[in-house]
Amino acid sequence: MRTEQLTSTILQGEGVSISLENVTVFYGINPAIQDVTMEIFANSVTAFIGASGCGKTTLLRCINRMNDLITNTQITGEIRVLGEDVRKLDPIDLRRRVGMVFQRPNPFPTSIYENIAMGLKVNGFKGDIAEQVEKYLRLVGLYDEVKDRLKSNALQLSGGQQQRLCIARSLALEPEIILMDEPCASLDPISSIKIDNLITQLKKYFTVVIITHNLQQAARIADRIAFFKVVESGGARFGVLDEYATSTDFFTKPKSADSYNYINTRIG
Repeated sequence: MRTEQLTSTILQGEGVSISLENVTVFYGINPAIQDVTMEIFANSVTAFIGASGCGKTTLLRCINRMNDLITNTQITGEIRVLGEDVRKLDPIDLRRRVGMVFQRPNPFPTSIYENIAMGLKVNGFKGDIAEQVEKYLRLVGLYDEVKDRLKSNALQLSGGQQQRLCIARSLALEPEIILMDEPCASLDPISSIKIDNLITQLKKYFTVVIITHNLQQAARIADRIAFFKVVESGGARFGVLDEYATSTDFFTKPKSADSYNYINTRIG
């Protein structure tokens, strides 16, 4: 069967960007996260929060099939991205449309310029590459800081600058969705605020899903909060989606006792 190509079925600012229905992920015979059903809306920021081990990263990596790279992983249920079942999509095409930013900055050990230009070249971009490099460095607020040293090695940048470069590198491939796994975890407070401000701007153009352990950050930037908790059943420990609500509702009137306790333990 011919692999289906990823096509967008949403208009900017309208509709569902990602839908998950009864999604369970197993590592071997052990469930990591179980029976998640939710819809993530276009041009918004959705934050995944919850204690370590509740399956946030596992679920995030399902969206662009990064879990395919982990041996003995089994996923049941249905995940649709931009209206398409991810199982029927070429994973490389999917990952072009669903970019990912990792917890620790991982720039290529080459020049600042090439960190962005390389992906464009590999993907056959025919336009003005220098123009694109400047465009995306400006979008992440980095161009004025590095414009005189674009040929310098990206590893010479500060941690916060490296993370913004990695975001620019992902954006240059023009994804429609950006997944972020604790992008500020290794950054200082000033760099973290810059990333927060950037994420708030990015939702004008992209759908953003972010994992964070920082509830203040989630409250600042997220439109919706997905709270996951760990449960035990039959000798197994796995994550479940406990509450999914707008950020305002989640922080002011949480519906579950676990949500309330998590908020007050972390903030109170």
